Amino acid sequence: MKQINRAEIRKIVVEALEKPGASAMSMGIRGNDYEDYEIGEIVDEVSYYWDHTCDRSSKYTDDPFEMDGLCATGVFSFANFHMHDWEIEEIVDEVFEKLEFHKKKYYYDYVHLIIGKQTNDIGDDEHEIVLERPTVLYKF
Repeated sequence: MKQINRAEIRKIVVEALEKPGASAMSMGIRGNDYEDYEIGEIVDEVSYYWDHTCDRSSKYTDDPFEMDGLCATGVFSFANFHMHDWEIEEIVDEVFEKLEFHKKKYYYDYVHLIIGKQTNDIGDDEHEIVLERPTVLYKF
């Protein structure tokens, strides 16, 4: 994983907040072993619910059950956000905290900071959110 520059992450957060519709978005960290997405790419994939009986993704069972979007470790929801410097710094802190959490829990080849509309689906993992058609903001 490359060295992460705090100023670069802050710039990405500010740019995301300035886009139309940002108040309806949430930010997350997504990892996988099969594709290194490009910055700006819309990830048009879905995750699958976990089958606790088989202890694996339902994608690999006889009864696959799709979620409404892609799972990620939740970083921040921009709902009711105001553009104060101290709030932006809190989001940047949260990106680093959730990245550390993500690295300790998961071991993926590719890890990305993504943003999208949070669905009503709830994943099983701690801090897990589901984002609809998220856009890649950063490659860690």
